[in-house]
Amino acid sequence: MLRTRKVRNKLTGVYVDFMGHATVFNSTFAGKNLLFPIPLREMDVNAELVHNPVF
Repeated sequence: MLRTRKVRNKLTGVYVDFMGHATVFNSTFAGKNLLFPIPLREMDVNAELVHNPVF
């Protein structure tokens, strides 16, 4: 998902773009869903690291 930015549509079985894909639960994927938090141990080692901005 992260490398290709594609997600498999469970209803059709086809791979579609991640951004803007509507799930079966009526939610939509956005750019913020591609971000991972920075581990706390990494932030302890480097004080200049900041978390990803909030969308």
